Amino acid sequence: MNTVTRNEISLKMKYGYKNSVRFRIIGITVSITIAIVCVAWIISRFMIEDFYLINAKKTLVDTFYSCNDFVKSIENDDSLEVNGVGDFYGNVKNSGNSLIVIINKENMQIYSSAYINRKMSLSIQSIVENNDFGMISRTPERYIIKLSSISDNLFDYNGDGIDDTSLGSTLDLYGVLDNGNIVILRRNFETLNTSMQFAAKFFTIATFALILLETFALLILTHRFTAPIIEMSQIADRMTKLDFDAKVQVKTDDEIGRLGKSMNKLSTTLEENISKLKSANLQLQNDLEEKDKLESMRSEFLSHVSHELKTPIALIQGYAEGLSDGVTDDPESMKYYIDVIKDEAEKMNTLVMKLLDLNELEYGKTLSIERFNITDLVNDVVAANKLPMQQKNIKFRFDEPEMISVWADEFMIEEVFTNYLSNAIHYAKEGGTIRVWYEKQDESVRVNVFNEGDRIAEKDINKVFIKFYKADEARTRSYGGSGIGLSIVEAIMRSHQQDYGVYNVDNGVVFYFELNTRGDKVDK
Repeated sequence: MNTVTRNEISLKMKYGYKNSVRFRIIGITVSITIAIVCVAWIISRFMIEDFYLINAKKTLVDTFYSCNDFVKSIENDDSLEVNGVGDFYGNVKNSGNSLIVIINKENMQIYSSAYINRKMSLSIQSIVENNDFGMISRTPERYIIKLSSISDNLFDYNGDGIDDTSLGSTLDLYGVLDNGNIVILRRNFETLNTSMQFAAKFFTIATFALILLETFALLILTHRFTAPIIEMSQIADRMTKLDFDAKVQVKTDDEIGRLGKSMNKLSTTLEENISKLKSANLQLQNDLEEKDKLESMRSEFLSHVSHELKTPIALIQGYAEGLSDGVTDDPESMKYYIDVIKDEAEKMNTLVMKLLDLNELEYGKTLSIERFNITDLVNDVVAANKLPMQQKNIKFRFDEPEMISVWADEFMIEEVFTNYLSNAIHYAKEGGTIRVWYEKQDESVRVNVFNEGDRIAEKDINKVFIKFYKADEARTRSYGGSGIGLSIVEAIMRSHQQDYGVYNVDNGVVFYFELNTRGDKVDK
């Protein structure tokens, strides 16, 4: 089981293991465990012997009193001899498995819970002779307890009545029973030391094994708790980079699970608010750009209008002042002056009217969509412009006998075609050709107007529909052009949501516009 993921390793490398909550928990827990184990080892090393010694003394005392009770219950010492060794085990409380020796001090008869050989018998007699049992009988407890080393032992006992000088120290109780008999209780103390040493080794090995097991278990357990936190940290890093796609996988309903839900909610809220902020910022930017654009258009408009009106106003003012000052009395000259004033005033009026029309179109003039015949409209506009074409010896071609019905605002489309035809007449060369033809498509028809003459410069061809734009100022002025006609065409075609444009051909220029032939495709 891989308890440390690649992401965790990368985070540990980034922030350092010492700052990892997971490893801090493991470090603290293992440190506390080691401290507890050390305290337990110190206690066992320096206190368990004393504890065992106290418990062993208590066991000897209990055995002493049990022997006293047993001896009281029998008639005389002969009963001990008849009953044999087994009576001690069956009737005396001896939880410490001590050697029990009862001695009749008067005749030195020895009764033992184990087999007594001659050497041991002599040792027991020596103990009786070398200890003041009379004084012992006068103590409140009627016994004394001694811890003897090998050199102090007068006889050795290994639990089976076998001599063994390698046993080490013993714990002895010398006492006097109520009937005056002497009792000697002996418990091997070296067995405790050996057991303690073995227990200490086993304790040490078991402790290290348990610490390793604890560390491994902590790695697994802390992974369950820290993995969601690491995931949240990674997602928080992504959130700082405005990446809100990732979400915390909530699997529990505890504090970490609730924190994950809160982070997911925070991520969603931040994403929504940032989205709104971006939209508002974009809208503000668009508004500022639109404002700058409108301001630029307003300045440009005023500049163009001023420029267009400056010349006719100057002419009108000049000729009017001449008439006022009596520059001429000749009726023919005066008529010329008046005609110039009227012509310039008409140009100004035309310019103003076109500006008003363009303003209405740009700001959403309502369309009157209806079905009409585009061929009839073309023929009517051409008939109205025969005289200008004749004056330039222009040859006109319209080879479209088919009647095609379209859906549009007829008055506006007439304005479009009139502007195209007027533009073609003025830019066609003397004796040149103007041609009109259709290009039929599935649901629309394209009307093309060609004039034979100079081509439009490539740098200007994308600007001809711009308001007040004139590729040739002098030529445009010579026929009274204002630079607004094609802008009106653009506004009309955009309001119809139909295509329009211009392109050069080998011997001239073609302007075109498209109209819908299907009524169900027209937005009325």
